[in-house]
Amino acid sequence: MLTNHFVSSLINRAVGYIIAFTKMGYGLEAFYFLSRFQQHSFTLGGALGGFAFLLYLLDCYYWDSKAGKVLRLCSIAIIVLGLTLLVCFISATHPYGPISMYIVITPMWLVMIRHVFYRKVSMRTYVPWLSGPLFVIALLILASWITWTWWAPQNKWVDVNRIADAAASGCRPNYEIESCFNNVEVDGVQSKEVCFEIFTDEFGANQFDPWTSECPRKCLDVWDTCFNQFIVWVGPFLLSEFVFVDSFFSGFI
Repeated sequence: MLTNHFVSSLINRAVGYIIAFTKMGYGLEAFYFLSRFQQHSFTLGGALGGFAFLLYLLDCYYWDSKAGKVLRLCSIAIIVLGLTLLVCFISATHPYGPISMYIVITPMWLVMIRHVFYRKVSMRTYVPWLSGPLFVIALLILASWITWTWWAPQNKWVDVNRIADAAASGCRPNYEIESCFNNVEVDGVQSKEVCFEIFTDEFGANQFDPWTSECPRKCLDVWDTCFNQFIVWVGPFLLSEFVFVDSFFSGFI
């Protein structure tokens, strides 16, 4: 059977994702930080493509010596880590990247664990072992997310929280709706800011300033092209669904 250490590592990976990429943790701050590196994504992608093409030209899969095998594994690791970094770089415009990366890497990680720690256990026996722990973890994540959602007003999916989180996650508003922006000068530099503001009331809930004819509620449309805040908010639910599917899949193999 699986050891307690292995089960705890499954939980730690899920908790690590929730802390890093969802609103239950520091997801908004992480997306805002990563949005600064989006401009470097083309450079990184080109470098990874060139490196992979070089390995192809050098027939890396035919490096059979001991040193060659080590070099090949290191090269593959560089590509995998580079792709992971690339997905993070483009998360500002493709916010589903981190959860997709988690979904792809998790089965690979489970297979690697089997080859490293359970080599004497057949895959036919190992896979069904995963069903129970994965199912329990899925339920724990889902219960935690539902509890967190109703714990405080700023955790609910409403317009005021959606707009506040959009700005906090680094989303760019639609500047084509010019009537919804005010020109602001900061240190001699002209910039545009949305005409409305969000404040926190005495109960800790986010609220809009009163709408006016110069700044109607329709100005919320400037954030309609941004989905970062939704992925960050719903991230734990998506994670629990993925873990549940893995559990279901493992139980029927």
